[in-house]
Amino acid sequence: MVDFSESVLVPAYFIHAAGAAAISTAWFLKHREKEFRDFGLGLLGYTLGTIIWVMVVLVKPDDLKPLILIGAVPFLLGHVAFARAAFDRSTAGHRTIAMASVFIAVAVTFVTRAFIYPSQPFFSDKGLLFFGLDPLVSAMYISTVSISFLPATQLVAGKFDDAQRRLRMRIILTALYVNIVVLVSAANETLLLINGVVMSIALLALWTTLLPSLLKPTEAAPTATSA
Repeated sequence: MVDFSESVLVPAYFIHAAGAAAISTAWFLKHREKEFRDFGLGLLGYTLGTIIWVMVVLVKPDDLKPLILIGAVPFLLGHVAFARAAFDRSTAGHRTIAMASVFIAVAVTFVTRAFIYPSQPFFSDKGLLFFGLDPLVSAMYISTVSISFLPATQLVAGKFDDAQRRLRMRIILTALYVNIVVLVSAANETLLLINGVVMSIALLALWTTLLPSLLKPTEAAPTATSA
């Protein structure tokens, strides 16, 4: 079971996550609405970070820290784009405060995890990849995601013109938010395994929802709501 997890399950999970993020990125960047394109840029950061972590689980270098750190750079920077999507139509003062808060959160999180409390990533006996974040750094990641990705998901999901699709996207993106929180904070193999299954299902639902319309070259963008 350990060999199967190391050689198949863990790589398949990360490869699927990277593919799902790439498809979703392409879908959002395809549309003209600024909020959609900004959200797509945020997902691009997630995609690039995940691709780098795919290399980690495939190559399994002796020192995991450099590649894990490199992957954290686009992952964290993506939250700036998420914040732009979430707060672009807010009042000027609110937008300035929100963007400044996210910039500070991203910078402080990166400096803390890279230089003050460096992460200690490792593979467990079952072949699961743990990012090995200090609890303080985990709290910073959760805060950064919560003030950027979470509000962006709610705004973007609400812009779909079909009520059923709007509800589905809200559920999927909220589930991904919870999964990301668990991913950066989990220190237990069972919890990480359960989270991996749930996250894989959410990602599967996301890309299968978006891919059909992505393949239609002349599809009009979803009608933006006034909310």
